[in-house]
Order: sequence, then C-alpha cells, then structure tokens
Amino acid sequence: MQKNVKMTRTSSQVSSTKIVADANRKANDANKELAGAKKKATQKNIRGAKQRRIASYANNKAAIPISGFRGNVIAAMIFLVLLTLGKNRTRKSNSPPQTDGKKPFRKIKGSEMKGNVIIAMALPLASRVILAVMKLPRSYADRAITARAITNACNLNPLIVIPPLTIAAYLGAIDVLDADQTATKTRTIGTASTRNAQWIIVYNNLKALMAVAQAGANANQSQAIVIIESGLFKVKQASARKAKIFTAVNSGISGKANLSAPGGGRDATHEWQMSMDGISYTDLPNTRLSKTVVTGLKPVSVVWFRHRTVVGNVISVWEYSFLTVSA
Repeated sequence: MQKNVKMTRTSSQVSSTKIVADANRKANDANKELAGAKKKATQKNIRGAKQRRIASYANNKAAIPISGFRGNVIAAMIFLVLLTLGKNRTRKSNSPPQTDGKKPFRKIKGSEMKGNVIIAMALPLASRVILAVMKLPRSYADRAITARAITNACNLNPLIVIPPLTIAAYLGAIDVLDADQTATKTRTIGTASTRNAQWIIVYNNLKALMAVAQAGANANQSQAIVIIESGLFKVKQASARKAKIFTAVNSGISGKANLSAPGGGRDATHEWQMSMDGISYTDLPNTRLSKTVVTGLKPVSVVWFRHRTVVGNVISVWEYSFLTVSA
C-alpha cells in the first residue's frame, strides 16, 4: 500500500515537473519572439531616422546658395559638362562639308571640341599691369656689383634713355660705395654707417633708373617686358585694381602734370620733389592729400618726381616716377 502511494507521488511529481518545464520553454520562446520583434522595430526606426537625416541634409545643402569663387568654379564645371553632352547631339550646320578626311570640330566661344575631349583656349584675364622691380642681394659688396650692372645696362640703352651726365653721376656714387665698403673691413667706428648712408644714395639712383624703365613699359605695353628686362630689372605682374604705385601723368594741359601716390593715412604729410636730371631735386609744396598738381613744366622735357610720407617721426622711403612732358 505504501509502495503504491510512493509510486503515485513520484508520477505526480514527474508530471508537474514536465508541466513547469513546458511552461518555462513556452515563456522563453515568447520572450525570444518579443525580443526579435523589438529588434526589428529598433532597426526600422534607425533606418527611418537615417533616411530622415539624409533627406534633411540634402534639403539643407540645396538651400545653401553657392556664390563667390566656389560658385564660379562649379558653374564653369557645369558649363563644360553641358558642352560635352551637347556635342553628342546631331545638329544642322550651314558650313560646307569637309573633304580633307579629318573629323569635323566645332569652335564654341573660346574652346574647341573634338569628340569627347575639350581643348580649353586661353580666356581673357582681369586687367593686370606689368611692373619693374629689383631683386638685390643681401651683402653690400654684392649690391654694389648689381648696382653697377644695372647702371651700365641702362647706359646708351635705346629703350631706357638716360642722359650721359646722369649715368656718370650714378657710376660715381657706386665708386664711393665700393670705397666705403672696403673701409668697413678695417672695423673702424663709423665706417659702417657711412657705407649705409652711401647705399641709400645708390639705391635711390637705381629707383630713378627703374622709373624710366617703368614709364617706357607703360607707354608701350606690347614691349613692356622687353623694356624692363633690358635694364636688368625684374618683371612683376599685379592686378590693376590692387597695384598702388606712385604715378606722374600729363593732365592734358601743356606744362601741367598730375601726381598721385598711395595714401599714408589721415595724419600723413606728403612730401614731393622734382628733378630735371635725376641728380639734383627741388622741393614742391607739401600736401595733406596723396595727390598734387605741378605746373610750369617745359613741354617735351623729361622730369623725375619723387614722393614720401611723414607721420610723426616716421619718414618713408622715396618713391620715384618719370614723365615726358607732353607738348
């Protein structure tokens, strides 16, 4: 009797255990399905958010205006692409047929198209000016050698006409510079300052020569580079809008010239001088403006002008300009 009761209890326990295990298994399966559903929903939400971000970014990029240099570059690229695509379209032409066996090409405003290749031609650039500049070495001995070479290049130069007496005076100043440079080797007090002061004289003479070369280049733009380089000066190109240089031009009235220089600020005093030989200079009236007018000039004469600014105790270097007075 007791044995039967134990067997019944054992069977009941086994049955209960199976029921619990089945319930746990079903619960686990349900949890897995629920987790899978949540994962799918999360992935769907992520994809939706990503698509919304992409769409928002695209809308924002489309709303940003493209201008300036970047806009010009993009517009040029779009134009070239459209130009290439347009080549593939057949269009009627009124030109006579070619009989030389070569493939025809079409010339379109600064570019030639052959097949799918675009050969870009030179397009007109912004207005530019050609300037004469000097590139001088650092040592004073080498500067003297360069100064002598430039002065000799301008002597008897048909493109840069300098009076012989002016050339002689400039070469004499270089001789003094050579002597002063030699004296500095003794390390005597004051020799270096004397040499430096003499170099300023030579340097101003070189700028006077360069002013003549610049005037010739301005008068003959097609030969500007040739004229400048004939005096052993260097060539620099700059935008006409940004090139701020001291200029002297004829006013259109005989014997009258207009001088204009870069501004030195509201507190600047502008000093002007003129010379008929590039050696001895006479003062012109000072001005607070960066321009002045000179009258009483002899027609068909040549005149050097120079200008500098004074602001308090600060004095700028001399700038030079050369003018042939109109008749």
